[in-house]
Amino acid sequence: MSSFDNMEFHRTAFILIPDDHLEPHNTVLIESHDKQKNRIFCTCSSRKKYADCVHAKKLETLYRNYYELIIDKSAIDSFFNSICFKLLEPVAKYAMTSSSSLKTIRSGSSVLLVDFKNTPVINWESTAESCIRLEERMISRRFTKMNQALHFLYSDQEKGLLCMGRKSQRQTTEDSVWYRFAYHLFRECPETPDFSYSVDAQTNTFQLHITTDSIIASVTIPSKAVPEILRLLESYFPSKFSSPIEKNGHSLFFRFSASGKDVLIEPCIDSPDTVSIDTCTVLSKSMIFNSLIYLDSRKTFIKPDDDSLKILASGWNAPRTIPLKDLSLFIEKNISVFSISSQNCSSDVLEQDLFSVTGADDLKRVIPPVVTSFDKVVLSPKTLTNNKFNLGLSFTNNNVAIDIVALAAAIAKKTRFHIVDNIMYDCKSVEIRNAVASVKKTKKDGSVTLSKAEILQFRGSTAPVEFTGNNKLIDEIRSLLDFKPIAELEPQSIYTGTLRSYQKLGVQWMLFLYDNNFGGLLCDDMGLGKTHQMLSFIAYIKEHRKKDAQILVVCPTSVMGHWQKIIETFAPSLRITVFNSQNKLSDLDNEFDIVITSYSIMRNHDIALSKASFDLVIYDEAHMLKNRTTASHNSASFIQAPMKMALTGTPVENKINDLKALFDLTMPGLLSKKDASGEIIDSFVDDNEYINPDFLKKVTEPFILRRLKESVLLELPPKIFDNRICSLSNDQFASYQALLEVNATPLLNKLKEDNSDIPYMHIFALLNNMKRLCCHPALQYDNPLENYERLECDKWELFKELIDECIESGQKVVVFSQFLDMIAIMDHYLTNRAIGHAVLTGSSKNRDLLVKQFAEDPDCKVFVGSLKAGGVGIDLVAASVVIHYDRWWNAAKEDQATDRVHRIGQKKGVQVIKITTEGTVEEKIDKIIAAKKDLANELLTEDSPDTVKVFSREELIDLLSISK
Repeated sequence: MSSFDNMEFHRTAFILIPDDHLEPHNTVLIESHDKQKNRIFCTCSSRKKYADCVHAKKLETLYRNYYELIIDKSAIDSFFNSICFKLLEPVAKYAMTSSSSLKTIRSGSSVLLVDFKNTPVINWESTAESCIRLEERMISRRFTKMNQALHFLYSDQEKGLLCMGRKSQRQTTEDSVWYRFAYHLFRECPETPDFSYSVDAQTNTFQLHITTDSIIASVTIPSKAVPEILRLLESYFPSKFSSPIEKNGHSLFFRFSASGKDVLIEPCIDSPDTVSIDTCTVLSKSMIFNSLIYLDSRKTFIKPDDDSLKILASGWNAPRTIPLKDLSLFIEKNISVFSISSQNCSSDVLEQDLFSVTGADDLKRVIPPVVTSFDKVVLSPKTLTNNKFNLGLSFTNNNVAIDIVALAAAIAKKTRFHIVDNIMYDCKSVEIRNAVASVKKTKKDGSVTLSKAEILQFRGSTAPVEFTGNNKLIDEIRSLLDFKPIAELEPQSIYTGTLRSYQKLGVQWMLFLYDNNFGGLLCDDMGLGKTHQMLSFIAYIKEHRKKDAQILVVCPTSVMGHWQKIIETFAPSLRITVFNSQNKLSDLDNEFDIVITSYSIMRNHDIALSKASFDLVIYDEAHMLKNRTTASHNSASFIQAPMKMALTGTPVENKINDLKALFDLTMPGLLSKKDASGEIIDSFVDDNEYINPDFLKKVTEPFILRRLKESVLLELPPKIFDNRICSLSNDQFASYQALLEVNATPLLNKLKEDNSDIPYMHIFALLNNMKRLCCHPALQYDNPLENYERLECDKWELFKELIDECIESGQKVVVFSQFLDMIAIMDHYLTNRAIGHAVLTGSSKNRDLLVKQFAEDPDCKVFVGSLKAGGVGIDLVAASVVIHYDRWWNAAKEDQATDRVHRIGQKKGVQVIKITTEGTVEEKIDKIIAAKKDLANELLTEDSPDTVKVFSREELIDLLSISK
């Protein structure tokens, strides 16, 4: 027995422990700062402040002798600096188990302390006296006396907490098992003991072992504290515990295996660089110790990456079984769990548009990896008949042939994830859906018939294409997929104009398409002369390919005169028929070179046009056909020709389906297929959510020619953008707020219901009213002309100032607005001011004369046009200033209108002024369309705005919300 075993200390209190358990006195020494003015209290002494009894003198002697042995300034500092305290006290942060909650099981020279669940906490083997002291320090006599001594030391705050039945953090720590046991070790082990540990993966227990010459002890460390214990062991004993944790970036994965009607999902751990179904270790709860995982097979701990730890902490730490029929729904619900890098898409976007950012739901935590593509496509051509190949077609992944038929069945059931031989397939993958679309046409002998356009889909395959079979046919397919160089242009005499170098390349490209029975999209920037390139192309066909070729040009009514004028001027030898009414149907039976008609006439007479024999059909301003559900698109699809070309400067205005609709007309089969029953099988998912832009770009790139003005027209003067900001006037503000508060509130409530339908019609009507109010408060009245002069409007005042500045500086101005009432106000104002001007709207009959007047009359200073009527098919290069009075739904329409001025023939720099009312729907639309324009440029490499469906639910909520 140590000479100091009759003394304990707690903080700066020293307590005498009587030899006789029955002795009733309590003797306490309270240490002073300098140890010279210590206070001693004893219950046997009559003195209230300082005791001088035998117990007091004994305690003071023990205290003085003890300080002769320790180096530190105080006993408590000596304890705090001990390895016992440093190693065990931090455990209290993870498990605040109180010593008083323990029970003891003593047997001779050993004692076992268990918690309220009878789970072993501390096992101590030493002398009988040491075992008794452990028990007393942890839960009985010594524990009680030490706690009583603290009443001399409690701060006022601690006393207040005790009165409320609470404890401070310090008190809670001091009462914990770990603090008390650390103290016991410190008192029993004058020398640093030997530490080691063991792990029982079956019971999820980590035991810290402590040994000396006379002590064998073990303590069960809470799993949450294990990483801290290992860190401390390595820190204090680096030679013995060198790198107890592997930190080489292990990650969590999930192994899926189907058995009968169920799927077993097992969490696994492995290195991302070498993960495989053979090397991964299946986890269970018993292997997880807070941020560490114990691998029993390797007798080591590993630390997963942070994302894996978050998933484990959310409950994914043990295998689970789900019904096979629920697999797809289960994965989609937990797709962020199964993905390495997940950015969840909002599920309440009713119609995903081109510019939405899809989530990075890569499913890379699934092993074996989810199959979304193939590592090899094998084509075995057999015959070529009528430009269609009959061939064998197969897809493989890791040299395993894919059961496309099984995947087709899964897609038919709208099942996204399908397991075959424990390999999971993502049936929303574009490549898998393309493969399934192909197999729908498979014949009984296993062969499939594909057109040249359908063969070209394999250009978008990320997997290499291999060939077997007929070498001659293989070479022909290779030439399709590789595209041989375009031939040089031969001389021709029909087109008398002069083409620029980039326009000649455009004609060469179109001739290549013609020679290979392809169609395409000429998508050059507005103002780069698409009409002249097309007319030259027609001339080459007539002179070098087919002399009696007949061509149909379909365009907006407002552009028909432009086409007629260009042909008569630059290719006068070509015979033109303008097909514009019912009584002209007989003209289709006459000899002609080019028929010009409008989209409205095409809709009314599509059957007659479909019976005519055309060699080439040209759709000018083809963005008018971007919606496959419209009558115009349906009528255009009836017209037959070996080649169809679409001309537009804006092939994609809002969503990918814009582009797809044009290719369905010009290259049927490139982005969709038909099975034997004639059913259209889209290569894309209906909602566009999973379209891969890289795939789309690779497939369509040979059939889109797009050049930007800044790249090819280096001599074109600059285009300067000037965004002018104005505010709502007093006359506008109250009305605008009323629209938001009265009309927008119920629509906002509807939009915020995730599962509700979006009331597009009502939203569009409200947004239209908000935009009209931003233009001028007079537009809220039945007769705006009678009210506009008496009402305040900052935008209108700014507009008048801009007009005056332009006229004073000798510049002509083009003004665009989408509202006829606003155009009427402008017309009225300019007339009263005696400012020469021309007005063009959809109802204008003398379109060409108006354009000519603006171009040639020096007194005609202003051209006012509606965005639809004045934004297409005309040249307004006489102007050098463009004013967009109000904002359209997408940037493409505005750019198209602007480029009526900034195009070939423009000699001056063009200033483009866009007027936006701050704090209103105009400002919000400006930000949204700017972001969408940037993303559109990513899809279309260089070489219906009428609907609010281009906006997501969140964007609509923002548009209808009151600006802060």
